[in-house]
Amino acid sequence: MRRLIILGDGIADEALPQWGGKTPLAQAKTPNLDTLARKGKCGTLQTIPYGMPAGSEVANMAILGYDVRQHCIGRGALEAVDLKLSLEAEDIVLRCNLVSIIDGILVDHMGGGISTAEAHTLLQDLEVYLHSSVFTFGKGERYRHLLRGKGLAVQIVSTPPHEALNLPVEHISVRKTQAEGTQTAEQLNDLMATAHAFLSAHPLNKQRQANGLLPANGIALWGIGTTPQIPLLSTLYPALKRTAMITATAVMKGIAHYTGMDLLPVDGATGLWDTNYEAKAQAAIDALENYDLVYLHIEAADEASHIGNAALKKQIIEDIDAQLLSPVIEAIEANKEMTRLAFLPDHATPCALKHHTAVPVPFLVYERGIMADTVQVYTEESVLEGSLKGLAGREFMDMFVR
Repeated sequence: MRRLIILGDGIADEALPQWGGKTPLAQAKTPNLDTLARKGKCGTLQTIPYGMPAGSEVANMAILGYDVRQHCIGRGALEAVDLKLSLEAEDIVLRCNLVSIIDGILVDHMGGGISTAEAHTLLQDLEVYLHSSVFTFGKGERYRHLLRGKGLAVQIVSTPPHEALNLPVEHISVRKTQAEGTQTAEQLNDLMATAHAFLSAHPLNKQRQANGLLPANGIALWGIGTTPQIPLLSTLYPALKRTAMITATAVMKGIAHYTGMDLLPVDGATGLWDTNYEAKAQAAIDALENYDLVYLHIEAADEASHIGNAALKKQIIEDIDAQLLSPVIEAIEANKEMTRLAFLPDHATPCALKHHTAVPVPFLVYERGIMADTVQVYTEESVLEGSLKGLAGREFMDMFVR
């Protein structure tokens, strides 16, 4: 038995008035998803435990069967793997977004569409200006970067910038969770204030504004992490001796690294709506010949949700259905070896809110010969009638591997 999980990041949504109360998933034309739902079993999964942040790192680790209260990995530590940013035991690492701040308001969490080359220039100059023995930037792509800090406390928390759009920048301030985090919170908030002043005056941002573009004139720090210690996925599920991840995002690459999954590169995979769906599909089809589990992650719908573009999200869902699911279904139906397929989001990302929520997500499971339930189409509402509704945490993976 081979197993394939297709993870549509943030695909679940809420009812939108412009579509008569339908979600982008319900409004989209998805004949392949609907066929899988009709021939398979459907249900709901609570991926975010009560009281935990609705982050992709939490949700995907839960889907993979980990107890996320015990094995929660900070997002910064996960993304450090992709940037090859080495961590020592006393280091902490945070996600560092380049953001756009206008008159004290956080107006864009993606730095106004900053390019990777521009971002590296800004951070390099900021690092020289700071001349710090405590802080080091890990330079990533576009607006996504990291900050490593030495000798800092972990008892801090902050709001992800995509959850504070159009709010005063105070909403992304770092806060202590315990007294031990007081000094670290102050240091990081001072760093953000210094960065804002420096980046606002930077010639590159002055030129961007002269060209009618938003400046990437601030940094937002979130997703604190340290070097994690977690069991391999093959230890949790001995039936899964060889596992692989297909993804274009740093956080998922980090999850692959720490769970012992092989990372399979795909030409043209971007993490956005211009990603190469056909190449991702073929990579998954090829990988099923050699792996017990393939985890195919697609980020695009989540990014569309964060900018509140419901029409784009609908188009992404249709592209996934036509360009990715169609060849995958054809291949597994033609293969003599049985493949069990699951499709689900990790969390909901409503376009109206532009941030993640912790509601249960819809999922479907299909394999040849499975006894179907009564669900006829794949939507957030229809799966509530499914035979697998009400699962939480590792119950999904336990069921999927059995």
